[in-house]
Amino acid sequence: MLARALPFHSSDKKKTFKLIKEADPDFTVEGFGNISDECKDLISLMLTKDPKKRIIINEALKHKWFKKYQGFITQIKKRYHPVIDEQTGLLIKPLSIRRASNIFDSKSNVLSGGGGS
Repeated sequence: MLARALPFHSSDKKKTFKLIKEADPDFTVEGFGNISDECKDLISLMLTKDPKKRIIINEALKHKWFKKYQGFITQIKKRYHPVIDEQTGLLIKPLSIRRASNIFDSKSNVLSGGGGS
């Protein structure tokens, strides 16, 4: 989803599944060039083969990638996350999805390591 490519890929389905089970993610494939090192590190930690060594959600949320973009993430939540008005109980509608695309310009792309806060 991030790179429009898989970190494990083969033209053969069986080989792809074998790579998923046995190989480390390959971030050299086309599409991962624009993904930040922090993001690749988090993905690698989440794809660790040994479940005992794999990062858990609480650790993932404290990862340097999330910390680096915390201000940006907070901004997105405020703008686009639906909220219930405590006084009226009504849903406060977030900004439209069309308008959401305006925030993802080249200067604020959190995946590529640009801007964000």
